[in-house]
Amino acid sequence: THLPVALKVAALSRSQTFQTIEVRTAPRAQVTLAVVDEGILQRKNYRTPDPYGYFYQKRALEVNAFDIYPFLLPELGSSSSGGDAADMAKRTSPVPSRRVKLVAKWSGILMADAAGIVRYKVRVPQFSGALRVMAVAYKDDAFGNAEQTMKVADPVVISTALPRFASPGDTLDVPVTFTNTTKKTISGTAGLLIGGEADKQTGAKVLMTLPTADDLKQARDFTSLAASQPVVIAPNAERRVLFRILARTIGNGNLTAVLRPTGGKEDFKEVLEIPIRPAAPLEKRTGSGEATASAPAALNLRTDFLSTGQRSRLMLSRSPLTQFSKDLSYLLEYPYGCLEQTVSAAFPQLYFGDLAASLAQKMGAGRKPQRYNPNYNVQEAIRKIESMQLYNGSLSYWPGGDYDNWWATAYAAHFLLEAKQAGFAVNQSTLNKVLSYLQLRLKKRETETYQYFTVDG
Repeated sequence: THLPVALKVAALSRSQTFQTIEVRTAPRAQVTLAVVDEGILQRKNYRTPDPYGYFYQKRALEVNAFDIYPFLLPELGSSSSGGDAADMAKRTSPVPSRRVKLVAKWSGILMADAAGIVRYKVRVPQFSGALRVMAVAYKDDAFGNAEQTMKVADPVVISTALPRFASPGDTLDVPVTFTNTTKKTISGTAGLLIGGEADKQTGAKVLMTLPTADDLKQARDFTSLAASQPVVIAPNAERRVLFRILARTIGNGNLTAVLRPTGGKEDFKEVLEIPIRPAAPLEKRTGSGEATASAPAALNLRTDFLSTGQRSRLMLSRSPLTQFSKDLSYLLEYPYGCLEQTVSAAFPQLYFGDLAASLAQKMGAGRKPQRYNPNYNVQEAIRKIESMQLYNGSLSYWPGGDYDNWWATAYAAHFLLEAKQAGFAVNQSTLNKVLSYLQLRLKKRETETYQYFTVDG
């Protein structure tokens, strides 16, 4: 059956206020409410859920047939590639910011009282536009829904065209549009207030400022713009005011566009956030040196890196091979396992086993680091490589793959030969098939000779 649902919502609301939504339905019915920006819903042509229409719609008689052939002869897709894109997260901006705050609120399940009334109080955030209020109610086998639009607008609506981000030293023109939604002329002073997060170490809070005279001399194309300007806005009209700011240090900067009406008791404002991020991408600096009792080495660890993203690591050893620890650590910690990556992680452990054993293995949060076991890692790599062999003797690029990769096969064959010479157990039949495959490919002119380069220190 159809459950009657009626909504009582304010047709017009101001931003940053509380509104009470009232729903009238059957007593003791359960109700859910959603308040969502109409612009979000229009992007996907989203309609208010209609459970009654879904459960009680007319359906044609249909017959579904099933078989188990997909389980007997599964259709295997092509092997996935890549897998290292997660490392790009380290190269994103170290200054997180959420300037665009979407309006999407859900009430959860509410229970109507004995009179069938539900009241839900919702806060309207800093917003201008239309909000769709959607209600869905159900009781036993009865369902119903309702929707209503609530427009949100202040007497003066402020919109700011601000870049998504800035870098230290950037000079920004900030156009601010003030729209008068009333039938009276509004005059006053338009201004731009600047603030920012306090630095945890220095306590400095100056992230952005208005350009000084010296700043304007260095940037000859810019002229000075006042921090506040008088404006007069006609009824149902808008006025555009231009401000100029200078980004100085890294962090989240806050801007507040304000209109102070002449003789008015209320200021109209909009608060915005702009991330001031580094102009340079992720950078790593490494170095090595020697120290003796007679010639100690001085370490200068001072950098111009951001304190929020800075990581340091110091390794001391009697072995001169310590200078390769950073490269070996990168290979050992690489979390993905195609054929080339498997070989690259295990190959150096044939020669730098002692160095690999001295490195701490990351085990995740709350667990103590453990030492690497080079012998175990090499033997496991051999086992994995042998399991990737195809019918023609080649090796697939990924586990479970159905296509060969001749270059990676040659790379793996080189590793297997070196591992066998180092005393590790290698299946001779597997190795012979790999070598036979490579000999066949070398007879074709499309391939290039595999070369192994060594770099002397």
